[in-house]
Amino acid sequence: MTDLGTLAGSDTLPYSVAFSINDNDEVVGLSETSVPDPQNTCGDSLVCLPVLWRNGVITALPTLGGANGQASAINDRGQVVGIAQTDKTDPTCQTPVLKPTVWEGGQARALPTASFRDGIVGGASGPAGNNNHGQVVGIITTCDFSSTRTVLWDRHKVIDMGTIGGLVFAPIAINNKEQATGTYTTTAGINRAFLWEDGVATDLGTLPGDNFAEGGAINDKGQIVGQSCSATSCTVFLWKHDVMTDLNAVVPGDSSLYPFAATGINSRGQIVGWAVQKSTGLLRAFLATPCGEDESDDEGCQKGAESVSAAQPSRSERPTVILPENLRKRGWRRLGHRYQFPGLGASRD
Repeated sequence: MTDLGTLAGSDTLPYSVAFSINDNDEVVGLSETSVPDPQNTCGDSLVCLPVLWRNGVITALPTLGGANGQASAINDRGQVVGIAQTDKTDPTCQTPVLKPTVWEGGQARALPTASFRDGIVGGASGPAGNNNHGQVVGIITTCDFSSTRTVLWDRHKVIDMGTIGGLVFAPIAINNKEQATGTYTTTAGINRAFLWEDGVATDLGTLPGDNFAEGGAINDKGQIVGQSCSATSCTVFLWKHDVMTDLNAVVPGDSSLYPFAATGINSRGQIVGWAVQKSTGLLRAFLATPCGEDESDDEGCQKGAESVSAAQPSRSERPTVILPENLRKRGWRRLGHRYQFPGLGASRD
């Protein structure tokens, strides 16, 4: 495990967040600097910038003339997407204009925003994911949230992705087959995961006994991972072939970890995310590797690592692990961090 550092070169107050990695081991995210920010955009009164980590070196990506920005995703072509402030102020909200942005060759370019007035303001919107074809998904909205739309950027065009029953949804990832996943909120205020393909978004439902879910990532096989929660407990779900499976019901029973939020899945079916260490209650990162017949030679399976076994029968009930409230809130706010600066409407606790 390697600390990627910050632009400020300190491990005290300034912080950094990594959001995405590609097959070339390039990582993107945001980092605070040591420069004061009177607008407190990132929560610590310090300017935060979009960053790229390559070969162990952190580099700030340019904004669109404003102070702050963040990078959300990077594809295998090295194309980075995110949001960046301009040097303009929105007259309605009196806040810096924030634009959906793509970085290519280290240069920043604003993405079009269709019929919306100039710019996205308020730090609550922008691209969340891209694929190797250069397609980008996200949401665009006015600064006062009076109008919001889910969009696909494709070859310099902005395409309306529609709604789910008239409700706007927030995509967080798109694969190379133009399938996307993410979360939408029902009229009852309940978050639900979805799959978008062929121009239609479909509710994935939840695991039995849960009342809400969030989509976290999708691979090129159309497999989706995310989080399914009850009032007191959350778990990682794996959705494939129209079936949602509880990850905690198929990992070995003697595992020391309890996964409760998933943030990524690759084409091999390996899942990464957040887990609780059962013996201490501490937050840990986890890697779950499928160990079925097709993966019997996997290094992690040979070493007996904690892994997902496709051949192991599912347990009938989820292990009883009550998540501390602060950890549940971390999972529930994960989507928001991909769509806004951490300091806007979301505590870092």
